[in-house]
Amino acid sequence: MKAIRLYPVRRTAPVCDSFENTGSVQKFEREMRVHRAYVEPYLVSPLDDRVDGAYRVSGAAGASHTVDIVDASGRHDACSCPDFLSSWIGTCKHLEAV
Repeated sequence: MKAIRLYPVRRTAPVCDSFENTGSVQKFEREMRVHRAYVEPYLVSPLDDRVDGAYRVSGAAGASHTVDIVDASGRHDACSCPDFLSSWIGTCKHLEAV
């Protein structure tokens, strides 16, 4: 498979319903990762020929991270970026871009 260049699109930023409610904050943080996947440019390069495989995702700042898509459920996918490795929400903008 060939690398795919993703271009930014306009999108309304999500708003948190209540920063005092943990569930609302978690929902907001997930929505922000999706939002950033849409509004930032990426180059997504497959590292193998499988759809549920590994990808290198490069952003505008030049950093590259490896995303591993395990299955269609999305529960076991992973990314090598600091956001994914240190957060408790189970996603990041790189995963959402793929």
